[in-house]
Amino acid sequence: SRFINPMCKEILGKIGVTYYGKVNTSLTSAQQTRAAGLIYRYLARNLTYHETTEEHPYYNSQNSSGEYTLYTNLGTCGPSARAYMYLLNAAGLDTNMAGSATHGWTLVKIGNEWFHSDACDTWTSVQKCFLASTDEIKAMDIYGHHNYIGSGTPDQVFVSYGILSANEGKPVCTKKMGDINNDGVVNATDASKMFRSLRSTSVTIDETYADLSGDGVVDYVDYLLLEAKVK
Repeated sequence: SRFINPMCKEILGKIGVTYYGKVNTSLTSAQQTRAAGLIYRYLARNLTYHETTEEHPYYNSQNSSGEYTLYTNLGTCGPSARAYMYLLNAAGLDTNMAGSATHGWTLVKIGNEWFHSDACDTWTSVQKCFLASTDEIKAMDIYGHHNYIGSGTPDQVFVSYGILSANEGKPVCTKKMGDINNDGVVNATDASKMFRSLRSTSVTIDETYADLSGDGVVDYVDYLLLEAKVK
């Protein structure tokens, strides 16, 4: 649609995210996480859960009303997920969409790993579903929207809506943000190592998946989020 790129460019400019208009494979994982986080928080502040209507000129039933949601900040889960996809793709990130009969959300690639991110306002109000693994998003799902995934294979994700993704097939979301020592689990050992790295420059960590807040830096905010995650 001729409306998508100009709207994405305007929104990204407002929140300090560089506009590329397509997937940019030269972005670092820190740049990707920062962009994903800033866009996620923008949607959290501005989106209102609302049924879209055909009365608005930007409504298009063929793309699940993504343009309508970008323009009006109104939409249900599917249009909200698609709006997040549009913005992520415009910021250079590879994306895809997951959906079931009752819900839709977004998949985003950080580094070499895929994560679930749910931009629907019922989730962003507490930032529960930002860069989550399949196990994590299922565990925190109080409404059962995400529980269908993993019923067959570990990541049985329905992604036929993914019109912007450079990825082929079904992304596997097993990595967990906060897995500092890359052992496949997030626990007190990761939190302790992050804390020590913040206290002393002699302790270094792999920061690829340490920016839990998605603000572009690894600091005590991320440590507190990690502490809350392992409790």
